[in-house]
Amino acid sequence: MTVAQPSIARHVGSSRSRFLRLVCDRPAAAAAALVVATCVLIPGGLVSAGWPGDVIYYGHVGERIVNGQVPYHGFYLEYPPGAVPVFALPALGPQRHYVFLFRVLMVLCAAGAAAAGVAAVERSGASRMTVVRAAVALGLAPLVLGPLFLNRYDLWPALLVSLALLALVSNRARVAFGLLGLAVATKIYAVALVPVAAVHVYRHRGRRELVVAAAAFVAVGLAVTLPFAVVGFGGLGYSFYIQATRHLQVESLGAQVLVALDHLGLYHAQAIEGAPGSRDLAGRSADVVGVLSSVVEVVACLLVAFWYSRGPATPRRLLLACAAALAAFVALGKVLSPQYVVWLIPVVPLVAGAVGAWALGFLALAVLATQLLFYDSDGVASLTSVSWLVLARNLVLVGLVVLLSRALVRSEPR
Repeated sequence: MTVAQPSIARHVGSSRSRFLRLVCDRPAAAAAALVVATCVLIPGGLVSAGWPGDVIYYGHVGERIVNGQVPYHGFYLEYPPGAVPVFALPALGPQRHYVFLFRVLMVLCAAGAAAAGVAAVERSGASRMTVVRAAVALGLAPLVLGPLFLNRYDLWPALLVSLALLALVSNRARVAFGLLGLAVATKIYAVALVPVAAVHVYRHRGRRELVVAAAAFVAVGLAVTLPFAVVGFGGLGYSFYIQATRHLQVESLGAQVLVALDHLGLYHAQAIEGAPGSRDLAGRSADVVGVLSSVVEVVACLLVAFWYSRGPATPRRLLLACAAALAAFVALGKVLSPQYVVWLIPVVPLVAGAVGAWALGFLALAVLATQLLFYDSDGVASLTSVSWLVLARNLVLVGLVVLLSRALVRSEPR
């Protein structure tokens, strides 16, 4: 016994040192490997049968597609056309294994996003500490978010965004905009990065290259969307209409301000079942706040691009601007579903320096709060006292926006 214990200790120490060497020497590979390992451990992960979330619905959609029905024509689909492949692919296997196969697909997307993000940080010329920090943060992200991580399809557009950032940092403008076109056709949030990317390409490669890159963006978006528009124009148009006319969702910043006023006796908040399947606030005040939220969201994203245009167009500043734009889109809009924090996970850890460390702390708090809120989703929907935690999470996200935007402005030449 006295011989075995030092032997085990040496083995554990050796394994730990090998992993640390991997993180330092091959951070992109280490981040991807860590993602896979943590996705095994989390509730709703690869070895868990629980917390399937929206994946059950995805399975029904995938089964109909595999059986020959066309989305938007043969049946209504609320999601954009770029989501169709990740719904259909796991359905090629046995339906009873759909949840597991979907999760495997999302693990591959998460690992790819982590590897691409770390590679982008390396190519940006950031310090080794920033690179290692990004690798560890991206690898451990599934633990912090829990069941939400693998049981939504948001990791697919997150992978596309990470690859687009890597292409931008590598001066592959046409590839980057093509990937952004596919990402927007999959989940609209990627459009928040387009103004910053356009400024970057214009300053580095000029107007002609920006026009060609924009053409790639449009061409890829049309290639994904147009076939469904041809066979199911009404269904596709209705899907976009439903998304564009959504009410003020209860977890959004504006809604939570109204809910807080309700708890203080200064306002009467009324929650309703909205489309598509979300919990919203009803009433004239909520409608006004929803419109103002959308306006503020768009203005904030454009402001980030403007601030980026006024300073050095360096790769590190580009990643900072992209993180700020994405954080603004998530924090300030009229909809803030729990899985939206997935969009931030591959991007915010790429910010360099002390600002990046603080941003990572803000992100970790917001993601952890989102996991806690997920376990009491009924309380959130019913506007119970857990709403104070929702408001706190949203204010942390606003703090993240302020932190990143301030760093971007301060990096302008004086």
